[in-house]
This record gives sequence, C-alpha cells and structure tokens, in this order.
Amino acid sequence: MKQGGRSGRAGVLVGLFALAVATPSCGGAGAPELDEDDVMTSEGALTPDAHVSMLFVSDVHFGADGPMDAATAGGDADDAEEELDEREDAKVANLTVVQKNAAFVSAIERLSSAAWAKPLAAVHVSNAFDGLVVTGDVTDDGQPAQWRAFLEGYEDRLKPLGIPVYETAGNHDYPFSYKKPEPGRPSDYPVISRIVARNTPAQRPGLVAENGGGSYAFAVDDVLFVNLGVKPSNDRDSFAKHADRFRPSNPFHSLRFLERTLAEHGKRKKHVVLSFHYPIVAGDERVTREERTALYEAIRGYPVRAIVHGHRHRSDVYSWCGVPVFEVDTPRLMRPGRDSSMVALDVGKRWLSARTVAVRKDSPSSEVQVGLDPAACKPSKDTSRCWAYREKVSSIRVRSGCDVGEVTKLP
Repeated sequence: MKQGGRSGRAGVLVGLFALAVATPSCGGAGAPELDEDDVMTSEGALTPDAHVSMLFVSDVHFGADGPMDAATAGGDADDAEEELDEREDAKVANLTVVQKNAAFVSAIERLSSAAWAKPLAAVHVSNAFDGLVVTGDVTDDGQPAQWRAFLEGYEDRLKPLGIPVYETAGNHDYPFSYKKPEPGRPSDYPVISRIVARNTPAQRPGLVAENGGGSYAFAVDDVLFVNLGVKPSNDRDSFAKHADRFRPSNPFHSLRFLERTLAEHGKRKKHVVLSFHYPIVAGDERVTREERTALYEAIRGYPVRAIVHGHRHRSDVYSWCGVPVFEVDTPRLMRPGRDSSMVALDVGKRWLSARTVAVRKDSPSSEVQVGLDPAACKPSKDTSRCWAYREKVSSIRVRSGCDVGEVTKLP
C-alpha cells in the first residue's frame, strides 16, 4: 500500500514548453512513448503502474526580503559578495520572496490538476504527486516567524491537494550567533526543533525512522526517501564565519542515522533516494572528502537511485559514484524573462525519470508560466541549466572503487 502521499494516481508529468499555467499545450510533441509498465486510459492519460512521483524545491528562504550586508550574508564568507549580488538581481522582478514561492505553489497546483494529465504525458513523470521535498533553507535566518510563513506558503496550500511537504534543514535554518557555537542540541535552534517535532512516525503516516535531530526517512510504495539535514555527517562542530558572526550547521549525526536506516530498511525497499542541503561536488568542502568517503561506504550495497541537494541557488545534474545527483534551484532569483525551477522525479519499475520544471512570474500582476522543455528554459543564473534525465533503474547502482572526489556532468 502506498504511504506518505496521495492515495489516487492519475496523469503524468512530462514535457514541452507550456506557457501560461492556465493554458497547457501539447506543443506538437505527439503521442507519448509507453513503457511496458505504463497503461493508457480511455481519456488519454498515461497511468504508470507502481510509479512514485516526488517534487523537489530548495532554498525557499522565507524572511529573505529584509536588508542584508556582507556581514550578515547567509553563505560562507566566500559567498557573501555573490549572495549580495543575487539579492539585488532578484529585486528586479519587484516580487517578494513570499510571492515567488506562491508562484511555485501555483505551478504545482496546476500541474497536479486533471487538465494537465494528457499534455504532460510525454516524459514519464506522474503528475499525481506523492509529495514535495524542500532540500533546506526553508527560512532565511532560522526564526519562528519565518517558519510559520513557510508552513503557510507550502503546507497550508498543498495539503488540500493531498500533497504532503517534507522539509530538511539547510545552513540558513540555524540562526546567527555572536560567539563561536558549541555543539548544541536540536532544541537550541527554533526551526530545527520544529522540523524534529513535526517529522516523527507518530505525527506523520509513512515515516519509518527519525533520529531526533532533523533526519528522518519515509516510504512511498517501494521507494525509501531519506532526508539528512544540512549534510550526511557525524560532525557536531560545523559552522561558518561571517565577519563578527557565526552560523552553526550541526548535522546531528545524520550519517549514523543513514547507516542505521539503510541497515534496517534499505534492502526491504527496491529504491532509495537521499536528500540533503549541501552539494557533494569536488572542490566544495562543505562536504569534506572524508565525509564523501564515509557516505560512499554507507550506501555501498544498497539500491540508492538518486541524490538530491540544493544550496548553490542553481540547477544541474551530474553523477557521483554511479548515482545521479539532482541539484535544485531556488525561487528566490525569479526575475523578468528568466526561469527559476523545481525538480520532478519519477521512480518506476523499470525507469527513473527526472527533469527541471521551469517557473516564471515577471511581475506581481503577470501570470505564472511553466516550462518543461530544457531547450526553451532561460535560467536566472548563468551557472544554472535546465535538464532532463532518464535511465533504466537496473543501470543505476553505487559503483565500486569510485573516486569520491570526482563527479561527472550529465547531458
């Protein structure tokens, strides 16, 4: 029985460039290519058999409309200037962060409607979404009011659709401190403690494990989703220095939780999807080489089919140790003529499909636009790209003897 998502399944998300959300268009794509495990209904909607469909957004940054200078930029010290530039660029659209996130939710509402089932039936991603995962930075500075705004912006609007929201922590979900932080407890951080409180098996059907530190796992059919907070690590002393301030980012033994969860549930499920905030690309030491090695050792021998992360405010797709890695964009940089994006992931019996879903709103009064064709997408950041990925599930496995410091960019 399906857990953790919708009970009904209809339609499929696929892709061409459909302009206004209110007017989906086939765009001349023709009939969808069917797999052996797909069934075409009399209404022309593609109804996959035992597919699990999940949406991912990242870095939603509720509370980010306030003033900021280099001393209070949320990234590491090297990122401060870039983040300041991003905030100035993002103001061009004259949209608040709340309005940009509302545009994303409007896109999800329309994409999950029956009107989109047939025109979205070409890229094998079901629009009967089983949930939305937010891969960190749900708030801009870890404050309770920002957390409430996040729940109002996503949870309250998607709950009537039967789309549960699963969030994991990012570095911005820890508030600043004027002294070097000591290893703390989840209760020391308002947003982290709220993530912990709402993501327990007692609170949410489908959750199979949690560690009391913000890491948890939930199951949808044969897919185990494991959310690991800021990064997979047992380090308890992570922090970033910003002028005279510090921002902690304690993983709360998320790697140990992953090892324990995979040992108990990893081989009962056919597929595992990992989500956390920081990237694991070579040269980015937010996740150190030692931590990447430990992650590799933890997932060897288990059916890990995908890794999803955010943090860099860009979208990309690459491979690490044989596993596809999907990097998720932010709504925050939405501006006229440029697209922000989310990621739609579908895990079927034979295929794993994923792609960016571009979202654009040029002004407070303009319509939300949705794009599903990577070639037509215009990312808000030059280092970002829209993409589509499809591979047989049987071909995705953790590769033996890989160099954990290397990644391969995928087409």
